[in-house]
Amino acid sequence: MRRAHGFCLVLLACAGKDPYNPGASLGTFHAKAALTDASCGGSPPNPWEFDVKLSQDKSNLYWVQGGLPVQGTLNAAGHFTLSQAGTSQISAADKAHGACLVTRTDTLAGDLADGGIANGFSGTLAYAFAPTNGADCAAQIGTAFNALPCAIRYDLTAIRTIAPDAGK
Repeated sequence: MRRAHGFCLVLLACAGKDPYNPGASLGTFHAKAALTDASCGGSPPNPWEFDVKLSQDKSNLYWVQGGLPVQGTLNAAGHFTLSQAGTSQISAADKAHGACLVTRTDTLAGDLADGGIANGFSGTLAYAFAPTNGADCAAQIGTAFNALPCAIRYDLTAIRTIAPDAGK
C-alpha cells in the first residue's frame, strides 16, 4: 500500500505542468523601453533594454523572466494585460517612526504585433509604489522616494529574436 502511494506521487509530479514554463512558447523577445514618467526619484534606466520570453495558454499570457512567470490575460485581437503586486518593508519601526511598508504594483498593457501574431509587441510598462494603510513612510521621502505614491513608466516595444521552437 505504501509503495503504491509513493508511485502515485511520482506519477502526478511527472504529469504536472512546469510552473516556470507554462503554456506554449511564443519565443524570446528583445525589448526596448523609453522612460515616460519617473516621479519616484532616483535614476531609472533610460533607455532600458532586456530580453523576455512569452508563452500562451488559451487566453492567458505569461511573462517569463527569471523566477515564476507573471500571468495575464490575452484577447483574440492580441491585446494583453499583466499585473503583479508585492509589499516590502522599506524601514522598520523605531522610536521616532512607524514601519514603512510599500506595495509595488507592476503592470504591462499592450498589444501583440499584427493583431495577435507574436512577432513583436508594444505597450506601457508601469511600476507604481504606494504606502500600505497605516504605514509611516515620512522618513523615506527625500531619501528612498521623492514622493509616495509615485510611479515609473516606460513605453515599450519588442521584437521576437528567437522563435518558439528554436530554443529547444
